[in-house]
Formats: sequence, structure tokens, C-alpha cells
Amino acid sequence: MLRTARVRMRWSRLRSRPRLLRADARRLPFPDGAFEGVYAESVLAFQSEPGVSAVVREARRVLRGGGLLVLNEAIWRPGTREEDAARAHATAAAVFGLFQTGGRAIAIDGWRQRFEGAGFEVLEDPPLEQLTAAVQATPSGVPLVARFALAARRILRVRRPAVRRSLRRYRRAEDEIRQVGAAIEARLFVLRRAEDRSA
Repeated sequence: MLRTARVRMRWSRLRSRPRLLRADARRLPFPDGAFEGVYAESVLAFQSEPGVSAVVREARRVLRGGGLLVLNEAIWRPGTREEDAARAHATAAAVFGLFQTGGRAIAIDGWRQRFEGAGFEVLEDPPLEQLTAAVQATPSGVPLVARFALAARRILRVRRPAVRRSLRRYRRAEDEIRQVGAAIEARLFVLRRAEDRSA
């Protein structure tokens, strides 16, 4: 991910280059109140139950009062049975080496309660399907030359026999658990850091 971001930055005409670093989301190397906004893409689904709390707590710590936390997360649809969520979670971890989403069937109301309990106000949480049409209609912010450079790297990788075999295994496994996708929805959570209750 860092390599891809560096390629995009090199070929994009940015006025200033952001600083890229790798860190543990449960222990960020930044002081309290360092940011006005934090964005996380599919981070909570990869955490254990204690890890979810730690990531949300840490995001709150590095935000200023009133700062925004925006999360793009895959969550279970309401009505998903606990045993179905646990089975899908275990299958995805075994086949893909990662989670589709958490092993407990926590739907939208449960996530709202978690965030509010952690000191955030939920401003909105639309399903991503509502937003994709608008995003697809917007021209990409990445110049054509950068998109070409990234595509070329992907093509060269796929020509390797080991990568082709891995892709075939992945596609077979993907077909096997495709039905799981119907029980998952993507949400864009927009949260505001509430003021400390003691203040």
C-alpha cells in the first residue's frame, strides 16, 4: 500500500507531498488532539473485539474536540444470525487470510451504540451503494499517467505463474463464499468527537 501510494504521489501533481508512515492503529505515534480529521478504510473489520475499542479510542485521542472520524466499514446486515456470521468470518480468514467483517453479527444499531459509547456523535452512516453513483460520476483525481503506471505494475505481476495460480485459487474460494456477501453491507460512518463529559 505504501509503495502504491508513493507511485501515485510521484506521478500526481501535488503541491505538497503528504508524509507516509506505517503504524499500529491501536497506538498511534501522534500527540493528543493532533488532527482535525481521521479516516480509516476497512480497519475495524480486521480487529479483535478489544482491538475495535482500542482503535476507536486511539482515533478519539488524536482528534481535537469536534474533529471528525470517518470510517468505511463492512458490517453485517440486520437479521444476520450469530452462527452465520461466525462461520463466514472463519471461512474468510481460512481461505483469504483476512476477515470479511467481524465474527459477531453486529449490525448498524450496534455500531452506533459502540461509537456513541466511545465518545462520538454519529452524524451520518449511509450505505456506500448510495454514494457510489456520485463517486463514479466524478473524474478521478489521479492523472492518467499515474493510473497507467499502476496498471502496468499490476499487469506485470499477473504474468508471473505463481501469481496466476494464486488468482485461480482466490477466484474458486470467492465463488464458494459469495453468498456471504449478501449478509454484508458497506457503510460510511461520519462521527464527530464529542467534548469530554468531565469538561
